[in-house]
Amino acid sequence: MTVPDIYLQLNVDQVADLIKRLPEKQKKQIVDLLLEGDISVTEDQKQLVRNRIKKYKNRQDKLISERNAWKLIDSGK
Repeated sequence: MTVPDIYLQLNVDQVADLIKRLPEKQKKQIVDLLLEGDISVTEDQKQLVRNRIKKYKNRQDKLISERNAWKLIDSGK
């Protein structure tokens, strides 16, 4: 018996709501399925993070608080 393809136009919030309604076992199956993809971090990505950490440690006086950062993000500036 073939299973028909069904297309539902859902946004992320709607999909998340559907997943939350599933039994725990099925939620775990979805997580496992999503994690099967390649989630490896490249050496370039690791080096970028190392450089950012180094920059942070050397110039902590130039940082702004998380609250102020969110204000800037929310204001669109």
